[in-house]
Amino acid sequence: MNLKPRAQAAAWEKLIAMSERLPQSLIAVGPAGVGKRRAIKALFQYLHCEDGGGFFGAAGAEKPCGRCVQCTKIFENKHTDWIEISPQGEQIVVDDLREMKKALYFAPMDGTVRFVVIDQAHKLNLTSANSLLKILEEPPAHTRFFLITHERSRLLQTILSRSQFLNFAPLDNPTISTLLDEMQIVIPEKIRPMCLDLMSGGMDRAQTFSDEKVLNFLDQIFNELQRLVSRPNWENVVMAADALGNDEQKIELLLDV
Repeated sequence: MNLKPRAQAAAWEKLIAMSERLPQSLIAVGPAGVGKRRAIKALFQYLHCEDGGGFFGAAGAEKPCGRCVQCTKIFENKHTDWIEISPQGEQIVVDDLREMKKALYFAPMDGTVRFVVIDQAHKLNLTSANSLLKILEEPPAHTRFFLITHERSRLLQTILSRSQFLNFAPLDNPTISTLLDEMQIVIPEKIRPMCLDLMSGGMDRAQTFSDEKVLNFLDQIFNELQRLVSRPNWENVVMAADALGNDEQKIELLLDV
């Protein structure tokens, strides 16, 4: 499958423009769930595609093709040169980097470049961040690092200074609505505008709206909002939730969206 993002055309074009001389470290910044990881993975496909350009393919072909052996391995998370690190809980600890650091001693196995992707990089604790910093100070020539975050301010200044940045824009509500339909997440029309606003420009909360309990609670909030205010912004939603009573589970249900 071709992972090329549809909703981040500007960021994708910048990634392709960088592809011939990728920075050693790139920080992808933008709201949670706007397609940062997908775009980086699509770039990895682009560079390795056998049929559509990049290192192996024919000039002028569609890239990435999404069909060749390399594209398929990347889509199925079976490519040995794609290393992804995510928090196991609230932090990325130094032990989470151990296997990645071992891999850096060797050349890429399936291509000519290795991608190390650190998702939610703002969850690096001080020890793991400093461990990563040591690698960025003397980076392997065949490895590129991608840090994904929606909280740039929580990253070490020394990591920021050794990285380039790529900003991803929030998704607009029509795009979010289309993606929800494609995911077959059905939200009642009555509360759909409020739900779209609560998604804050990203798809990170999408699956929550497939939970009937969440939809029922949001319906109650919507009814309360009609009594309290005219515009359901985030502060008013929380105010309405509080007005419904002290049911902590219901409040947490909303805040976890």
